[in-house]
Amino acid sequence: MEAEKSRVPALNRCLKLIELISGADNLTVNELSALSNIPKSSVYVLLDEMEKQRLVRHKSDGTYQLWVRVIELGQLASAKLDLREIVTEALRPLMDEIDCLALNFGIMDGDEGYYLIKMSNPRCSVSLRSKAGGKLSLVRDGLGKCLLAFQSLHVRMRLLPLLDYVKVTQTSITTPQALKQELSKIRKQGWSLGNCENELGGRSVSAPVFGTGKLLIGAVSVQGLANQLTDEVIPKYVETITRCAHSLSTKLGGG
Repeated sequence: MEAEKSRVPALNRCLKLIELISGADNLTVNELSALSNIPKSSVYVLLDEMEKQRLVRHKSDGTYQLWVRVIELGQLASAKLDLREIVTEALRPLMDEIDCLALNFGIMDGDEGYYLIKMSNPRCSVSLRSKAGGKLSLVRDGLGKCLLAFQSLHVRMRLLPLLDYVKVTQTSITTPQALKQELSKIRKQGWSLGNCENELGGRSVSAPVFGTGKLLIGAVSVQGLANQLTDEVIPKYVETITRCAHSLSTKLGGG
């Protein structure tokens, strides 16, 4: 039936396998065959060719994961999107919903984090030193920590010993081990807290935004004063910013 529905059934089958692997990342040939209704012999042939093209990787435990070519293609596709417009449209309504200094969107470019969007609250007279295009600390900025936390394990482990652990405030993270623990906490809870680590009196809540294949595109954050983002209201800010991040992920193919 599949051959009758498509002039290129092999392409449809490859896409089906990619979708299944992106959703589970730990499926064997037998499981992929059962879930896709593709004969096991055909799955072997397709996966072998996909591995040669760097679309998938055959892991030591016999399962498959998406590999670097998919990431490269996803990044190229994302670059074609008007990301600023999509994110700005999502952030604008939040400015009237919550009390804050700014709403931000950050991205990773190579091994560095940057503000792509910084939307200051027009009702607020406090001047912010960070600007769109400015560099983020992956150690002391809540948004930077969020971006680092949702990188691959390989990237996190490679960057940990290379980062700047200068103590700026009393709450600054000052060792790779402490940052590793913080990143684990962020991944587990799904959001990060910036707690006056890079600037006295400033707090933030950040959440990751994913695209196709659950690849990290960036992270959104709400930034405010410590007397705005108190411990009592942090759960409200977490709910709001994670809801925004999920909505963006859905629009960008990662929901």
